[in-house]
Amino acid sequence: MSITHFPPNGDGRLECINGTQSVIPAGSVVYLTSIDTITVPNIALARADNSATLPATGITIDEFQPSGRGKIAVDGIINGINTSAWTIGALLYISPTSAGQLTDARPSAPNFMQVIARVLKVSTTAGILQLCIQSFQDGLYGACSLDADGRVPLPRMGTGSPSPGTVLTGDGS
Repeated sequence: MSITHFPPNGDGRLECINGTQSVIPAGSVVYLTSIDTITVPNIALARADNSATLPATGITIDEFQPSGRGKIAVDGIINGINTSAWTIGALLYISPTSAGQLTDARPSAPNFMQVIARVLKVSTTAGILQLCIQSFQDGLYGACSLDADGRVPLPRMGTGSPSPGTVLTGDGS
């Protein structure tokens, strides 16, 4: 697999070390396990059924040999990935059943849900993903600004339901 990466601004990539004794294939969803003595993050495969393997940080651009170095994409567009299992516009999540894999099925409890990407092009060899790695802190979809139904997701704020025409305003702080 030959994956290319196009960041929107800056590099959008992070050099990492495979912190496991197994090969991590290109195109895998990974999380940071630790930082070694020279400040290079160690990675391992993420899986949505285990909070110890979350949150995901990026998708591997390179194949990582055991203890080997490579780059992960943390932002931007990924080209050359197999997207044939999904449809254009599908939101992709970390799989709760296959470590390092993506799924378009939204994980349900007791699994964890983290949005990773949106499908821009469907292909077995030339698929394109827009990375939009969801932060657990903000609960938003990041660069994937629309949900699977084409709606803008909004964070929950306060209680009750606003009436039509309600305007949200800040408190000036």
